Amino acid sequence: MDAGVAWSRGKSGSDAFDGAESTDETALRASRVRLASVLSSLGPVLCLYPAQSAQPLAGWRCWRRVAPSIDIDSDGPWEALAFIDVGGRVCWQLGLLPDADFYAWERALDALPTIQRDVPITAADGRRWGARRRWRACALRLFDCGGGELAASVPALSPTGSRVATQIALRRRAQLDLP
Repeated sequence: MDAGVAWSRGKSGSDAFDGAESTDETALRASRVRLASVLSSLGPVLCLYPAQSAQPLAGWRCWRRVAPSIDIDSDGPWEALAFIDVGGRVCWQLGLLPDADFYAWERALDALPTIQRDVPITAADGRRWGARRRWRACALRLFDCGGGELAASVPALSPTGSRVATQIALRRRAQLDLP
């Protein structure tokens, strides 16, 4: 298991993959390399990022923890990974779309190391999402560039994928950019 990398149980009951448990930047870099490889296998995902950012991938460069989450409402479930910065705020979120590879999503979650800890996950709770920030959303297909870096392209979505992306963006009060 990588030093400084852990799943943790937060006070809200959600799990968190912690890439910065240690101050060791080498461990964080190793976490980014492994996670970039896993994310590149997902296919189309919905990316939510701060509106003031010119780049949808900017949040990828500042995360310290990743908290998997699931929201369930009248439209059904929505699974996501909330990327949390050093201040405990969500800086980036990737959500599962119907066009994504669900088995790759499960493999991504299973591939992360497991250590039980009590580490609070501040602001990863979906009810607080967007409370103080303006957000944008877009569909992306991620590519592993090596060294923990990601690139992205804009995928074509199915009608169902577009409808789900629109519903999620509305729920998150995010401006949606679809081709």
